[in-house]
Amino acid sequence: AAFWARDSFLWSFPALLLVDKNRARQALLVGVTHYLRHVGEHALYLNGTVLYPGFELDEVCAPLLALEHYLLVTKDSVILEHPRVREALSYLLGIINSRKHAEVDLYSTFLLPTDDPATYPFVTYDNILVWKALLILAEIWQLLGKSSLAAKLRGQAEVVQQAVWEHCVTDGPQGPMFAWAVDLAGNVELRDEPPGSLTLLPYYGFCETSHPVYENTVRRIYSRANPYFFQGHFPGVGSAHFSHPSTFDLCNRLLSGRGKEVLPLLRSAPLDQGLACESFDPETGIVRTGAAFASCAGFLAFALTEFLSVLHHDI
Repeated sequence: AAFWARDSFLWSFPALLLVDKNRARQALLVGVTHYLRHVGEHALYLNGTVLYPGFELDEVCAPLLALEHYLLVTKDSVILEHPRVREALSYLLGIINSRKHAEVDLYSTFLLPTDDPATYPFVTYDNILVWKALLILAEIWQLLGKSSLAAKLRGQAEVVQQAVWEHCVTDGPQGPMFAWAVDLAGNVELRDEPPGSLTLLPYYGFCETSHPVYENTVRRIYSRANPYFFQGHFPGVGSAHFSHPSTFDLCNRLLSGRGKEVLPLLRSAPLDQGLACESFDPETGIVRTGAAFASCAGFLAFALTEFLSVLHHDI
């Protein structure tokens, strides 16, 4: 067993919060105390020491997104009085700031959301999480009466947003689109990874699903131009890490306005004998990698619940 901040906070935690708010609170506190010191490292032993080294920017942002989600659902602002929570807020911001480019308001990573090494260090999805994390920190410090710090963080988030639009949008086959990653020296990478997808930008509030740049990005991801878009009876997007359609892609579609196309697939795909898995065969729907993937199951349960709640509201 091991601890990944991304798996725990972005995928498992939202599902845990659906079923047991008290346990979710406990998990959040353990995450920002026991695992705080090495939170940005690839994977940790259960005692909090480093199992696999390698900096992952999304894993530093993950506890802050989980904290915001917890506050929105429970209204339990008392958790912010916990001294280790306040310590975590400052500690996480310090790590984020240490990854900033010297001149441009973008932040670097070593490993990607698939845990593979990044070709270019400034990953668009990761920088969206930085933008979101800064806004969350601003709101929390505002609640705690630190208005000047909150204003500074909102300003920092704004310049990150501007930097993404300036440096992470490039020409694509359909027109301007989000690059997967850039090196700030003129090189860009066009691809996507389901565990940290560009399709989730509207879910995080960065842009609307109707924005032309986003639409062009999605068109490329779900087209023959993407070597990891797989057609078949169970179509979907994979990655270099797993060259088959991914259950994470199903989650992303559920959270980004494309859930209706996912429901028939979920009803008929065997996956791992009914359990969520990392990827599945495009023709049979049977597990290919990542069998019995617990944190993926949590993310799928949450995404499906979110989609169905929106669907019922619209009806």
